[in-house]
Amino acid sequence: QLLHYQKVMPIRSMRLYLVLDVEKCKACTICAINCPNAALKLQVEVDENKKRHIAAYVHDIGRCMYCDLCLEGCNFGALAWDKNYEGASYFKEDFIYDAVEEARNRRNEDE
Repeated sequence: QLLHYQKVMPIRSMRLYLVLDVEKCKACTICAINCPNAALKLQVEVDENKKRHIAAYVHDIGRCMYCDLCLEGCNFGALAWDKNYEGASYFKEDFIYDAVEEARNRRNEDE
């Protein structure tokens, strides 16, 4: 009988998904500009008061090289790495991740 064993990962290597704090994000797109592999696709909306809001924050995990330049470029602390590193999949579509949609889903679960 095999035992389930989960390897303890060092903090630096525990990353797969970007977590976006929508309230902190100012939609400046500096994180996408800093990304050398263009793994981030942002969609920004401007309201009637000319204030920018993030509409979509798509992280293409297959293109990401986990260099942390997006996190270092964010002056507002809106980005962080999720601690879930078990994200294996057989399908390329599973590696396209919308952080804004995930934040909305989390907010709806909390209510």
